[in-house]
Amino acid sequence: MKILVVEDETNIRHILKYNLELDGHSVILAENGQQALDKMSEKPELILLDVSRQSNSDKIA
Repeated sequence: MKILVVEDETNIRHILKYNLELDGHSVILAENGQQALDKMSEKPELILLDVSRQSNSDKIA
């Protein structure tokens, strides 16, 4: 399965990648929402998203 991992913390992102690849999955990494949108052309079957992640442009006043 092709999985897109969206996580801003580098260590967590790479730990997830390592473990998912051990299980035989293909992993696409993105550090933020914009990168995730850019990677959608790779057609991931599943997206793991850090929902508590907000960039300054994503915050609502």
